[in-house]
Formats: sequence, structure tokens, C-alpha cells
Amino acid sequence: MKAASAAVAALVAVALVLGVWYAKAPRATRVKAGQAAPPLEIPGVPGRPPLRLAEVQAPAVLLVLFDTRWPQAGAQLLETERLYRRYVQRGLRVLGVAVDDPGKDVASVLNNLGITFTVVSDPGARALSVGFGAPPAFEAYLLGPGQAVEVVYVDDVDSRSRLVREQIERLLPEGGAAGSPR
Repeated sequence: MKAASAAVAALVAVALVLGVWYAKAPRATRVKAGQAAPPLEIPGVPGRPPLRLAEVQAPAVLLVLFDTRWPQAGAQLLETERLYRRYVQRGLRVLGVAVDDPGKDVASVLNNLGITFTVVSDPGARALSVGFGAPPAFEAYLLGPGQAVEVVYVDDVDSRSRLVREQIERLLPEGGAAGSPR
């Protein structure tokens, strides 16, 4: 009986350790740093051509995937906007992809937040799911030369983080107005 109790206790301990390890592990994404960004084409509104990621020319592109219904989406969009304003003069291009349902008024949410970077709509992540997968929460990809994925941010991008700023700055040309820290 003691051996059975000890075995059960050991299994519970192992399960607990694995559970804590899993909970603390970063969320996995389909696209990883070091890979080329997969092709992405977001259908345009009637009368306009689709947006193709391959045609976005910039020394650094921050591709942000979000749904305005996610709890931290507003805060993350504001952090992304701060980075955009700080580095737009040096060449950072920010492209947001909203995966909200078709009837959602994403434009009013973006206007209320003061978002000025480019945002396109991909309801239900139909276009994203082909290469990037459908994001379960906020994701961002920092793309460098040749649209190689330099960094993957899951759940948040902190504009105050020295590491995040250094990751962006090393892709941008020197000079230009970087803006004041916010």
C-alpha cells in the first residue's frame, strides 16, 4: 500500500511540475525567428488591390496581428503606436491585421485609440491562417531585410523596453528623427 501511495504522490508531483512548466512556457507560433515571413495577401476592399506583404518595402516592418475583442488589444495597439511614432521617420513600417468578425466596427476602435499606422482587415484570419496561423492572442513579427523574421512577440510589445527598441533600431538606418521617448 505504501508503494502505491508513493507512486501516486510521485505522479502528482511530476504532473504539478509539468503543469507549472507549461504555464510559464511562451506561447508557440507557427512562424519563428530566423525564417522568411510566409506570403501574405489580404484582400482589398472592392475597387482596391489586395495588400501583399512582399510589396511592403521598408528596412523594418512590424506586422501586428490582433482582434479588438481580446482583453489587452487596446493596450497593445497603443504600445505599437508609440513604437511607430518613435521610428516612422527612420523607416519603420507598421502593418496591423485585424482578425475581428466582419460586422465589427474596427475603424471606430482604432480612431478612439488614435492609431495612425496602416491596419487592414482579415475577418476570421482567413488569409493569415495559410502562413501564419490564426492567432489566439496578440502577436507581432519584426521583419528585417528580405522580410526575414527577426523577432516574434507573443502577447505584448513594450515600447519602453530597451530590448525591443534595440531590436528595431539595429534594422533601421542611422539618423533621422527617432522622436522622443514616450
